[in-house]
Amino acid sequence: MVIIPNQKYNAAALRNSGDYEGAIAAFTALKEYKDVQTQVLATYYAKGQACLEVKDYAGVAKAFSHAKNYEDAERMILATYYVKAQACLEA
Repeated sequence: MVIIPNQKYNAAALRNSGDYEGAIAAFTALKEYKDVQTQVLATYYAKGQACLEVKDYAGVAKAFSHAKNYEDAERMILATYYVKAQACLEA
């Protein structure tokens, strides 16, 4: 299978614009590309960070769970639960 470099660029552009689901679908379609799995994990991680910024704690946990062992995703899940618990205590 021949991969057109533009396809990977388009998937990255989707991720950079905040269209995480579109980027995940685009990267997944490039299954023959050598680092596609890393790119999918990086996209889930970016989605988790975006959810964290808007205090969407359920979205954070879900996205970082999909990111698996990418960077510090597992630690971020625990940190998110802590931040959510703190917010509940302060309410």
